[in-house]
Amino acid sequence: MKRNRLMALLSIILCISITGCSSSVVAFDYKVKPEYADKLTTEDAAILIDYLKVANELPTAANAKKEEIEIEQAVIDMGFDAVDHFSEVDGDLAIEVSKLMISLGAIALDIKNAKTKHHLAELDEELGVKSEYEEYLNIDNIMENKRESAKEDLNEFKKYID
Repeated sequence: MKRNRLMALLSIILCISITGCSSSVVAFDYKVKPEYADKLTTEDAAILIDYLKVANELPTAANAKKEEIEIEQAVIDMGFDAVDHFSEVDGDLAIEVSKLMISLGAIALDIKNAKTKHHLAELDEELGVKSEYEEYLNIDNIMENKRESAKEDLNEFKKYID
């Protein structure tokens, strides 16, 4: 019990240090649903909510016109860290949340790989070389499928978070 309180206090301190000391009120966009409030610690909730704030950008990141892959990489990295955390938490909720994070991480990796193959196909085309990634030249359908998959997984989190 003392460990949970200590972790809650550390989470609050971390939150304050990240947001800074300002006169504005800290507003939370997400909230744990009441039926799961007793199944998550403050630390669990903070990790989950921080992850979701980044992961919610994944569907818009599935845009072949952008060469940046920061969002995808953040979803992958944060997901691995969060899964490591939840692997030490008992209960079905931790398992379900971890499965969703792993699934979103796989989608983020697919998006990142598709963007890379798209740009390699464009480069091959410019050089006049037959590309092994030719099917990625028209990447719109691939990205649309990835956007839909990401949205489906993100909607699954609505079971736990408002």
